[in-house]
Amino acid sequence: MSARTTDAAGVELSDVTIKFGDVVAVSQVDLRIRSGEFFTLLGPSGCGKTTLLRAIAGFNRQTQGSIELAGKIVDAIPAHRRDTGMVFQNYAVFPHLNVWDNVAYGLKPRKIVGSEADERVREALSMVDLTGYEKRQPKQLSGGQQQRVVIARAIAIRPSVLLMDEPLANLDAKLRVRLRNDLRRLQEDLGITTIYVTHDQEEALTLSDRIAVMSAGKVMQVGTPDEIYDAPASRGVAEFIGEGTFLRGIAEQVDRQTVVQLANGSSLTVANEALTGPVWVGMRPHDMQIVEARHGANGLRGTIVSRSYLGASVQFMVDCGLERPVMIQRYAHGLGKVSVGDEIMFHIDPSRVLTFPGSDEKAEL
Repeated sequence: MSARTTDAAGVELSDVTIKFGDVVAVSQVDLRIRSGEFFTLLGPSGCGKTTLLRAIAGFNRQTQGSIELAGKIVDAIPAHRRDTGMVFQNYAVFPHLNVWDNVAYGLKPRKIVGSEADERVREALSMVDLTGYEKRQPKQLSGGQQQRVVIARAIAIRPSVLLMDEPLANLDAKLRVRLRNDLRRLQEDLGITTIYVTHDQEEALTLSDRIAVMSAGKVMQVGTPDEIYDAPASRGVAEFIGEGTFLRGIAEQVDRQTVVQLANGSSLTVANEALTGPVWVGMRPHDMQIVEARHGANGLRGTIVSRSYLGASVQFMVDCGLERPVMIQRYAHGLGKVSVGDEIMFHIDPSRVLTFPGSDEKAEL
């Protein structure tokens, strides 16, 4: 977490609902985003995250509720007078302006001119590693460089809140990772409250101080990346965040332990002491350890049906006679010769088994 993050609210949403006709795009959202925090709105397409971000910016008006920025209610304040900087998914550069003029564009309306404006532009370009590109036209820049120009323009006005709507979505994988790291460093250096929208779980886990997982216009869970990943509030959140295998079973108490009986007759001990009846258990692929048969406590046996080499790791799908194969992922180094058709035994620590009550096939995110 950024060292500058405090408990003071940078942005506060109270009972925010947004409707378009009869369609409820955002429903009764309450969020308190701390000053200096990198906060991510995460969810699948159509979940309302961009609609909510645009309401904070002032481009959408909420149907009910209030929005507070830096201690000030801004419901009646138009977008151009809110102290926010916006970075969009598309490269929103002005094609007729060079890099310098693109970055300086938002300063003049704020009556920032002369030497102060020049200093802000130079500082912003330096922060995004574009010093020396001042006279270039947008058509002379790569996609990543154009997005850096947009980020520089947003931070040059020194807003109290920086809003980013999937700013890396149109970049290739390697560049996306590089700019992701640069964004986090830049945000920490500036200490600016940042609200970031993405559907990319890895991006959210890597960048964020805290995450709000959204679905169907509602916030399903708010927490740190560790909390969201390791202690999801529902099976829907668990399945959306990261890989995993989710299986149905029946939980019962055996010798003061919770044991889940699976469809193939095997069982798993889990750490949830209060659980009984129909349940789902979830297992993350990297939490399973391939073991010798004699060390197979709290484990399953199965046959490898597929093997995918991922470079640093290898992913296996293992048929254990259950409703779906179990996914296992292990570091490639030191794994030895484990191939399709091999029968293996694997173990998972009870504390790493995710458990959720119920038997419904569909998990609502």
